[in-house]
Amino acid sequence: MSTLEGSGRFVNDGLAFYVDFANKKSFSPNMINYSVWTTGSNGISSNSLIYGSNGFSLNGSSDENIRIDGVDPFDTESVIWISNSMDSISGRTVSGTTSLTSSGDGGWNGSQFSIDPTKMYRFSVWTKRNGMTIGPSASGSFYLGFYSYDKNSAPIDARSKVSGLTNSNSYFHYTPNSIPSNVLNVSPPLLGGLDVWTLVVGHVWPTNSPTASFIVGSDVNGLPLNYNHQDSGIWTRAGGKVGNLVVGDWIWAGTASKTLLRTYLFYSDDVTATQSFVYPRVDLVDGTEPTIQQLLTGVEPVKNLMENGYNMYSTTLNDIIYTKSSNFSTEKNGCIIFNSSKGDNIQGTISTTFSMYSASIWFKTTSDINATSGGSALFQIRDSNLNRLDLYLGSATTGITNEVITLATSITGTTAKRTGVTNITISGNKWNNIIINWESNIYAIYLNGEKQSTTSGTATDVLLNSFFEYITIGSRFDPTIGLGAFFNGKISSLAMWKRTLTPEEITRIYNKNNKA
Repeated sequence: MSTLEGSGRFVNDGLAFYVDFANKKSFSPNMINYSVWTTGSNGISSNSLIYGSNGFSLNGSSDENIRIDGVDPFDTESVIWISNSMDSISGRTVSGTTSLTSSGDGGWNGSQFSIDPTKMYRFSVWTKRNGMTIGPSASGSFYLGFYSYDKNSAPIDARSKVSGLTNSNSYFHYTPNSIPSNVLNVSPPLLGGLDVWTLVVGHVWPTNSPTASFIVGSDVNGLPLNYNHQDSGIWTRAGGKVGNLVVGDWIWAGTASKTLLRTYLFYSDDVTATQSFVYPRVDLVDGTEPTIQQLLTGVEPVKNLMENGYNMYSTTLNDIIYTKSSNFSTEKNGCIIFNSSKGDNIQGTISTTFSMYSASIWFKTTSDINATSGGSALFQIRDSNLNRLDLYLGSATTGITNEVITLATSITGTTAKRTGVTNITISGNKWNNIIINWESNIYAIYLNGEKQSTTSGTATDVLLNSFFEYITIGSRFDPTIGLGAFFNGKISSLAMWKRTLTPEEITRIYNKNNKA
């Protein structure tokens, strides 16, 4: 059980954001940041140094790639990427537009991101075929694949898990116009049915993996046995696994260093046919990734109690270490370790807009924190305009003397504000809890369940603002100088609420979870 789950241990009402590092299942970084999708028809430029791999270059024309607010596989509203052929059957042109061919009819290539070729990765996307004739001759093919690159971003081959043959044009699955005899015939070809959201899943195996090795458990729902990972295939919420991959899984080359996810609609002459896409993701298969059953039940199933979804990634993933101590009473069942000298931090995207009335964070520093300690950031929450609110330890800002805990805001066109706790000592090498809580039109600050006396900077107390879209844990981001104020120590959990907590709830959060 997670440290913050269970009867009476946590406050669910009004919870807007929650990540619990004590339970590794509550943090599994999706390497594809789809939350940057907005309605429209343009490609999306990558800004991976700040917010993760989030670029999406178009396959086909902008007319063939439309993003709208639509209904996702879980009957909730999301931004849906819809691909449609603009090519008429005769002449393959559309009146009033540029002459088009029927090759690329929508979809995208994602941005490159780093991988470790000695590890397995899972690629997936939800897709749906709309408004077309059902059957093997249906116009247009859906594709899910990837590219792999060396450290210099030069394309390299991957090796087929089934045949051992190498190819740089690597696909897990496509919907051909004829049905291979070794896969289940479902309509549209090799997907879950007309107008049915379908989860397509493929794996890339570690570089030393053998080819054509039988995978026990791949005979799901009576499908023919195959040599792919047992989770690779075609899945629907209602039917479970309904099909196998046409091409299959792959194996990384030893020199592979980067990859990207790509998914398309190709070769469609039917202007009434569309292919919808939503929730692309790539997971490192290391036990922290969500199961297929979890993917079939929610957008970001690893969010635990979080009301809305998020995507998170680490800028120094190899340096951030999960730990589970044998002495649970001192390690709170686990945490995540940040090394400030290596610039460890975690950044993420919050797919909801909310005003943060309250927040709680459990942390352990490597030494005592007092007014003379160097400053570090526990977290920062911000919007796309880089308006932000930061929670600092130590001497991290200006405007307050002898600061030990500081809330700081930076709002475009507004004087920065500070609310702080001064002249106290936070014990190192023990678990501490800070709760900030909106009370009487200012943020009150609680340390280990006790309300602290606060002072304001010259620009008065920090006021409530709507912050959304992005979060950084273990650091802060400044648009002029980048990342900084790195935290050194351990963090167990971070939660935010869109309402003020009651005194009883603050006491409960501390007392029920205090194992310091």
